[in-house]
Amino acid sequence: MYHSSNLDFHHHLLSLAEAMKPLPTTVCRLAALIADEHSQMADVVGILREDPSLVAALLRQSNSASSAPASEIVTVEAAIVRLGLARVLAIATHTAIGAQPQDALAAYDLAPGRLWDHSVRVSYVAEAIFRRTPRKLGPEVVTAALLHDIGQIVLDKVLDPAHFHLARNAHVLVTTAERELVEVDHAELGAMLLELWEIPATIADAVRYHHDPSSDDDMAAHVVQASNLLIHALDDDPDKVSRFEREADEERLRQSLALLEVDRRDIVDRSLELLRRAGLLSDGDSPIEL
Repeated sequence: MYHSSNLDFHHHLLSLAEAMKPLPTTVCRLAALIADEHSQMADVVGILREDPSLVAALLRQSNSASSAPASEIVTVEAAIVRLGLARVLAIATHTAIGAQPQDALAAYDLAPGRLWDHSVRVSYVAEAIFRRTPRKLGPEVVTAALLHDIGQIVLDKVLDPAHFHLARNAHVLVTTAERELVEVDHAELGAMLLELWEIPATIADAVRYHHDPSSDDDMAAHVVQASNLLIHALDDDPDKVSRFEREADEERLRQSLALLEVDRRDIVDRSLELLRRAGLLSDGDSPIEL
């Protein structure tokens, strides 16, 4: 654990965040454009065409088995129509971050790449909710779900695993344990990192409030919270989650789904279908509990 004055420590955290490789300018501009409800398709296409590797990734995804096109997709415009802006931005972000080495996070007991695998799965649940909720939400909410835990990468560098595990056992919320030890949680730090990268405020705020969505007027944080909790229900070992934590998570999930005005079974079924089509759910995986 890092020991110094509070001011020095916060400067240290900020320096760690600034040292992270930023998102490419293309992705940041694309995020800003997609978050703008007045943007035009031609503007989106223009930015995408500046990055041949991104165009290749979009065409590859739009022609994959998960997208199941009736005919081959060969243009950027057709790829956008096939995938939708929500998934286009998520793919752009994934292409930029997913290619970077993903180290193990000792404090969070996460093997190399595990954080990103979880985040990608959460983004597909967010996409299912985005498609079904009558609430007004921007397509960038799917990318907020993809980036919701990015602050853990920075916090892991300063958290002492033994102390953190003790704090986790004492608190239901991971964010409470983080703040007890280092006075900031991964949600706030993740939002600060996205702001450094000049990612739109709608994405940064959804990340900031995804463990406390009632503190934000926007509904995007509720999408991220619900998506995250549903994937944890699928992935987490029930023997490692206390009854109090399960009950607290269940209540938070129920509240978010109610506010989003979506049916839980419908979202679960659609999420599982998206995950299967994307090759992220095997036949042997347990279903998400209802």
